[in-house]
Amino acid sequence: MDLTTICEITSLLSGNDPKDTIGYLPVIKDAISKVRSMLKDSNDEPLHCDRLNMVCAALSYYNLALIEASREDVVGVKLGNISMNGDPKLRLKIAEELLSGYLEGASDILLNDDFIFRSVI
Repeated sequence: MDLTTICEITSLLSGNDPKDTIGYLPVIKDAISKVRSMLKDSNDEPLHCDRLNMVCAALSYYNLALIEASREDVVGVKLGNISMNGDPKLRLKIAEELLSGYLEGASDILLNDDFIFRSVI
């Protein structure tokens, strides 16, 4: 996985300038660690780096949106030099859908220990 690429993709998803990613670098590094721990086989990392970069960026974006949504009464959130504006709940929903899609796309190389019941019939 490539930190620079993940930062660029995270910036694209969040709408922030790529040069400002220093403000959320800890969130991105945490996402990389989590995705690495989810790999079924560590040898898959160099083989599937493009998909893993996307999963890391989506997880980073989701975590940033989660931070924003946790401050529900705040319209804009500032992380260092980075500001995220808009409806936090909508941003979180979109981030969740993106993350779900990228996790599904990499399901053949990632472990899935986070099984969640979405509804009971």
